[in-house]
Amino acid sequence: MPTQYLALDIARRALQTSQTNLQIISHNIANAGRPGYSRQRAELRPAAPLSYPSMMRGAFTQQLGTGVEVVSINRIRDSFLDHIVRSQFGSQGGFTALDEIYQNLEVLFDEPSERGLGTSINEFFTAWNDLSNDPELTSTRANLREKAVVLADNFHDYDFRIKEMRAGLNSQIEMKITEVNNTLGQIADLNKQIMQVEGLGDHANDLKDQRDLLVDGISEILNLNTVDEPDSSMTIMIGGVRIVERDSFTPLTPFVTDGNRFGFTILTNIVPENVGGTLQGLIDARDNLIPEFQLKLDTLASGIINRVNMLHKDGWGLDGQKGRAFFDDLNTASLVGEIFLPAGTDEETTLFELGITEGFFELQGVRIELAYDDVSPDDSITLGDLFDRINAAQHTVRASITTDAAGFITVALDMYNPAQKDDTIEFFEGSTNFFSFTGLDTATLEYTPVNDSYSNAAERIDLFDLINTNLDVIAAALDPGDNIFPGVGNNANSMRIAALQDNPVAVDGATIEDFHNGIIATLGIQAQSSHRLVTNQELLITQLQNQRQEVSGVNMDEEAVKIIEFQRMYEGAARVISVVDSLMDTLINRMGA
Repeated sequence: MPTQYLALDIARRALQTSQTNLQIISHNIANAGRPGYSRQRAELRPAAPLSYPSMMRGAFTQQLGTGVEVVSINRIRDSFLDHIVRSQFGSQGGFTALDEIYQNLEVLFDEPSERGLGTSINEFFTAWNDLSNDPELTSTRANLREKAVVLADNFHDYDFRIKEMRAGLNSQIEMKITEVNNTLGQIADLNKQIMQVEGLGDHANDLKDQRDLLVDGISEILNLNTVDEPDSSMTIMIGGVRIVERDSFTPLTPFVTDGNRFGFTILTNIVPENVGGTLQGLIDARDNLIPEFQLKLDTLASGIINRVNMLHKDGWGLDGQKGRAFFDDLNTASLVGEIFLPAGTDEETTLFELGITEGFFELQGVRIELAYDDVSPDDSITLGDLFDRINAAQHTVRASITTDAAGFITVALDMYNPAQKDDTIEFFEGSTNFFSFTGLDTATLEYTPVNDSYSNAAERIDLFDLINTNLDVIAAALDPGDNIFPGVGNNANSMRIAALQDNPVAVDGATIEDFHNGIIATLGIQAQSSHRLVTNQELLITQLQNQRQEVSGVNMDEEAVKIIEFQRMYEGAARVISVVDSLMDTLINRMGA
């Protein structure tokens, strides 16, 4: 039969429960501003009733409750929201990393600016125009040489800084990998502690918060998947490969491929190429974005070097000599036809005489047409005309006739000053027989010795040595076709070179100015788009964080209400104890009086 002690026990449970809840509320309030903290809540249930149905059941009219008890202390967390937030953290990390690189590139190119590359290009060609006004003056020649030196120095500076930026990304990537590996070790340690605590039947809420905060941190660096295991440990995977399992982890190991691209391994497993997050942004910048603008810079330098040199070699210096380059002219590769042309063939030989058919072919991605009139008996162009057409259509490969020691005549394609060292001569024979007739279609590309030391055009651009010491070498004059020195006052060649700035196909089918402006415009558009992605992603992350805070965050008003609730519960239980104490005092001390 129930006694007064049952009421005391119920009140005791109420006191303990209210005390526990007040402690939990105090813990929530104390950690309200701590990053990664999840509010905690006591799960309550009625204590076991006084009697269950059985053979020994007392003669009670019904089961009597025995109060309340705390089953567990749980943290409030939505694992689905965690997954969504972490995936968006990865996108934010990648966007932010690329945005910073775009900002650095905009600072590097510094356009429009009086010190920018565009200004030095304009001043260089303006100096050629000034030379055409006074081709004999030493001062105009000295001014041209100075502008050429400034142009070359600008290319060198841009090239150095863009390579330095890429090298800096290597360090950033390695630092991020170190950070990830350190964090994975901490997560494995927390897994061990959590398993120990929860193995005893407790809830390691604060330890789990620490673990989730670390996972949030590395989810911004790279994409990962997490699995909450039954033993309360967390398994972390990248591309399906486990990197954290229970209390052990496997570090990421970086490597560089033969193509100079970054990759990662986990033991012997190669991580899929797209690792996501900040790391992916840094890798994309290193392996794609920066090389893209490096190539554009090199292509611009290559175009200027080759276009100027081809015209300069046709011109005459004040010393009555010709055939000299203005910039260093480096032949890096050659393709020599394997079929000998008829004896006596020269650049004046017509295509009709050689039997070359109409059609088209492509060289360096540029389509070159041979119409019927170009090969007809009456209007056929010469081999020299075809070479001029080839050389004018693209800037890196020059066509010419070559004669070996035995006097055999062949057609050669030579690559000069390519944008980058690994550039090759690329062609498609098309519908004309020009390549098969000359044996160029089966010829083997031979790299010249200079290719071993060649790097890229923006780094290698420099004045021809003789121009550094002798201004008379600058070829301002041009003969009318008789190969006779036209005199020191002739300015025809300087006018041709000055007009290069407006050549519509000077660099990859664009004028030099348009190609340069295209680099700046592309950079500006991509940078603006990148910044917009970062801004939009930040808004999305803020919204998702707010949603997560609504679930897991500490609401001070709500906690204040709970304080009052459990304060009243405590006061009520204390009053019950006081009343029961009074009743028992009457029974024990007064009824026998």
